[in-house]
Amino acid sequence: MKVGFIGLGIMGKPMAKNLLKAGHQVCVNDFHKEAVEELVAAGATAGANNANCFVIFVTSHQELVYDSFNFRPLNFICKDPDADVMKDRLHMVAGQLTDALKQEKTVVLENREQGRISVKLRDVTYIESNSHSIIYHFANNKDTIAVRDSIGEIEEAYRKFDFIRVHKKYIVNLKYVFNVSRSNETVIFKSGSELPMSRGYKNAVDDALTEYLRRK
Repeated sequence: MKVGFIGLGIMGKPMAKNLLKAGHQVCVNDFHKEAVEELVAAGATAGANNANCFVIFVTSHQELVYDSFNFRPLNFICKDPDADVMKDRLHMVAGQLTDALKQEKTVVLENREQGRISVKLRDVTYIESNSHSIIYHFANNKDTIAVRDSIGEIEEAYRKFDFIRVHKKYIVNLKYVFNVSRSNETVIFKSGSELPMSRGYKNAVDDALTEYLRRK
């Protein structure tokens, strides 16, 4: 997954360079050709029409915010003379970008019937333990994938990617969770479907969802 910067001034340029140094793919665009060439020399890709890319607009022209919607940007950073305001905006966007990149991780699942399949964690809604199998459930009604694995090991491995154990049988992706019902002991997905939530996990799930939403 690439991160796209449109606007390479005193804010956009160092942010793009820092992402390159961190090992991310970055595509860039700007009115000034020299700024683009500098970033390309540092390892970026030129052009604003790169598919599968998070776009961040950085500009001092507030009137361009509506035009940016055509690119479905992750965010729009408008320059402000107040340093504290700018610091808050940059902190917010950095958090959004960190969360977005977090679930871009690709994992390779393997079973006898389907062979090896690469999947993005962002597409996994929840993971189910069923007898001796672990079943991955996906958004957009994609077919499930069953593998041999331990739900305990998956819980530990995926925790840093915003997955949380809600039941002895289930791990959910917080990206798809709408709310938790403490009275009914269920996890409610944005799609309207629900999963049972064990009493022993309620507090941890509630805290994890609250913290996840605070970062949005």
